[in-house]
Amino acid sequence: MDKDPIIKRLARIEGHVKSVSKMVTEERQIELIEQQILAIKKALDGVSRELFAAEIGNWIRTQEQDEKKIRKQIDTFLR
Repeated sequence: MDKDPIIKRLARIEGHVKSVSKMVTEERQIELIEQQILAIKKALDGVSRELFAAEIGNWIRTQEQDEKKIRKQIDTFLR
């Protein structure tokens, strides 16, 4: 798995979170803050999907057969 794109996305999300923190400190409109929080959640969901897709690819490449392990990871992802 190429980690660089994921690390870059996480760095952008980190910057976004810092911006929201600044918005709260500056007492910006709650609607604007909530809009930014929603964007952060969606960005994190995207990272999660990307990581999970990479894991599925790994299962296929290694022919993972531990059903209990696979189900546990799927359950974690679906929460």
